[in-house]
Amino acid sequence: MRPDLKRIGPVVVAAIVAATFAVFFYGKALNRETADMAFKELVDHSLMSFGGRTSAYQRQLNAAAAFYVASTTVSAQDWRDFVLELDLSNTAPGILGVGLILPVDVGDEGRFLRSAAQTGTRDIVIRPETTYEDRFVVRFIEPAEINRGVVGFDPGHDPARRSRGRRRGSHRMSFAIHKQGHPPTGVAHACAAYFTH
Repeated sequence: MRPDLKRIGPVVVAAIVAATFAVFFYGKALNRETADMAFKELVDHSLMSFGGRTSAYQRQLNAAAAFYVASTTVSAQDWRDFVLELDLSNTAPGILGVGLILPVDVGDEGRFLRSAAQTGTRDIVIRPETTYEDRFVVRFIEPAEINRGVVGFDPGHDPARRSRGRRRGSHRMSFAIHKQGHPPTGVAHACAAYFTH
């Protein structure tokens, strides 16, 4: 007795189609698993790199705060020399500058500006206007060439930055930095340090 090809044909085709779907779905699951593993490895590597870079930034900020606190006076040239010694391009690639932000009470801007002029920084314009009783004014930032117009800026006018900047000893990253009329240039990484000078 011969097999009925009319009945076997559809069964074979169905088996082939089922096997094709099984291989397709298995390959899809395998590709997904491989892609998920590759993505996880990429994220883990990125987080480790980011953590290492953030630690380098924190060390630079701590060094800058210690330099300022340990000095009787710091001139614009002293700050420039200090930041040059940090060798940022090799020790902390990605840092656009190291700055010093000082608290200035509203009404005490004149004393701040006279002190700045005596230590080598003239023509500072404190901005923007604020309704707060105190300000946080960028006194120095180096390298100056890529940070033109930053000295005199008060990042404390922004309530979110202001609250983060008041947490002593903690390191915080701010939102993207926008220079007026320019696209975002990066983020600010700051360490709050309080001292009397």
